[in-house]
Amino acid sequence: MFCNSVNGKCQLKNGFVVVIMVTALFVAFLCGCGPTKNTVRNTEDQDELAQIAMTAKNAGVREAAVEKLTDQVLLAKIAVEDESGYVREAAVKKLTDQAILAKIAMEDKDWDVREEAVKKLTDQAILAKITVQDIKEYVRKAAGEKLTDQASLATVAIESKDEYIRKKAVEKLTDQVLLAKVAVEGKDKNVREEAVVSLIEILASGESVKIYPGILQMVPTFATLPIEHRTRLVRSVFPAIDELCNSPMVAKKLGEINSIGFDWEERSQLYTDINGGGTERVKGEYLFCSIKFEKHSSPILCSWKTVFPYKFYGSNIYFKSAHVDYRSILIQMVHQLGQNSQTFLEKYAIKSKHYSVRCAAVVRLIDPTLLAKIAVEDRNFDVRKAAVKKLTDQVLLAKIAVQDINEDVREAAVKKLTDQVLLAKIAVEDKDWDVREAAIEMLTDKALLATVAIESKDEYIRKKAVEKLTDQATLAKVAMKAKSKGIRTVAVEKLTDQATLAKVAAEDKEGSVRMAAVKKLTDQALLAKIAVEDKEGSVRKAAVEKLTDQVLLAKIAVEDEDGSVREAAVEKLTDQVLLAKIAMEDKDWDVRDAALETLTDQALLAKVAMKAKKEETHFRVAAVKKLTDQVLLAKIAVQDIDEDVREAAVKKLTDQVLLAKIAVEDEDDFVRKAAVKKLTDHEN
Repeated sequence: MFCNSVNGKCQLKNGFVVVIMVTALFVAFLCGCGPTKNTVRNTEDQDELAQIAMTAKNAGVREAAVEKLTDQVLLAKIAVEDESGYVREAAVKKLTDQAILAKIAMEDKDWDVREEAVKKLTDQAILAKITVQDIKEYVRKAAGEKLTDQASLATVAIESKDEYIRKKAVEKLTDQVLLAKVAVEGKDKNVREEAVVSLIEILASGESVKIYPGILQMVPTFATLPIEHRTRLVRSVFPAIDELCNSPMVAKKLGEINSIGFDWEERSQLYTDINGGGTERVKGEYLFCSIKFEKHSSPILCSWKTVFPYKFYGSNIYFKSAHVDYRSILIQMVHQLGQNSQTFLEKYAIKSKHYSVRCAAVVRLIDPTLLAKIAVEDRNFDVRKAAVKKLTDQVLLAKIAVQDINEDVREAAVKKLTDQVLLAKIAVEDKDWDVREAAIEMLTDKALLATVAIESKDEYIRKKAVEKLTDQATLAKVAMKAKSKGIRTVAVEKLTDQATLAKVAAEDKEGSVRMAAVKKLTDQALLAKIAVEDKEGSVRKAAVEKLTDQVLLAKIAVEDEDGSVREAAVEKLTDQVLLAKIAMEDKDWDVRDAALETLTDQALLAKVAMKAKKEETHFRVAAVKKLTDQVLLAKIAVQDIDEDVREAAVKKLTDQVLLAKIAVEDEDDFVRKAAVKKLTDHEN
């Protein structure tokens, strides 16, 4: 054999077996190599094993020897004194002496040795002590898993600093008195909650729970809840009841809880699937909570209910739980007690860990100093906002409006500011749109509004600023200096000063702005000039729509290059001859149609109907429909070459003789039918 001093293992070499064995013994002799694991494997002699376990230099060899030892005294000595944690752990695994195991479990420097000792311990007091005190999580857990003694479990549940350990200890508790003790004395809410849940389950199973002090008032009422909803509802409201029982502020004001009532009922709503999938009943719930105190005559009342959807789409039908929020209970408490106690409100406004409860308290506070402190220092923006809404100190409001990191808080401060310069600055510079808008709403200084309208980078804010202006001089400044055509347009629409409007209408570089000015102008001479000279058709059209000069309108109706401008002029013309001429000759269908719509002279209408381009049947029919002159209609009904035009004329005829003649002689079937229908209608 060949001794490998690194791992203590011997490897067999094929061939030369005898030579290798001799060589190995010689090397072992020269090197002073002590016993090996092979030595240990080959002996059962306890004295030899003891010698190896105590003196072998190699820890692995000592460990192997310990695993074969049976002497408890020697094992105890090794478990305490060996320098190797592996060797001590091997010795611990063979020990049965509870005193030694306890000493090792509490004192060994290696956590895995302590853990191994814990696994063999049965002393519940020692296990409880280790569960609470050991610095290593694994050791604490190992000790906790071995605990069965109810008193020890209760001690751990109350005293352990490890939340996991505390919770696990509560889960193993079955003793009602001890569970009640943990529910009342546990250092954290989660452990107290677990204890209460366990007690409720015990009572719900049919056993009698006899002790109901403080927080345990909730046990009997919650035990009556349906099993499928019980735990959810307990955990939903427990934090509030826990606080009511454990808060010194509440205890001083209200005293102990006398009773807790909690009623639950199922509710439902029937839906008809709008997609045709039949009807379904959606289940929900209604809950009512009542908490009575020894020092307060009125109970704290709170209720929750399922809010059903308005429509049903035939999917996702399931039980809809109510939004049970324990903070509702605390808020109701603050509402009730805060009516007569500012001191109580002050404590809750600062000390409550629930932001919504702090908000409820702040809303009822009147101390300006405390409100100022909360507005600046509270960690929650909703609470700061609630405080800001009650502030009047303009210096502090200005600071908050500029510096608070939350836009809702800044907005609340802005809405209480009076400093016009600062409001203008915020309206231009704040990074949040809502804050800028709030600043504009509070801004009344016309000069500053004009500045915002001109300088702000936000089009909406500029527009809001202009909309608040009424001063004509300020509006004129914006109308002529604002960079945005949209803002200039808004300003123009609020202007009444004709001189300014005339200047804008003549000089603004944007057609839309000029057009807005034109629509506000009344000067006919200026309107006439714009109607003829402006370079944009839309502006000329706006001017034309306000013109009254028939001569100029006639000129524009014939000469303007833009069809929409000519059409606008035509709509204002009264010259029937010109209208007829345009109706027949203009190159733009819309213009001709507008001329025909304005034309009322019967002879001219007949002329249009008969002399307009023959291929434009629709246009000629439109002219016929405006005719009332029976002579002209008769002429068209008999002579026109287009059957559609003749039919239109027939439909307006009243001459029964002529209708009878047409009904027999006209070559077109539709014309004859139209004539027959008129004859029949007349007879009826």
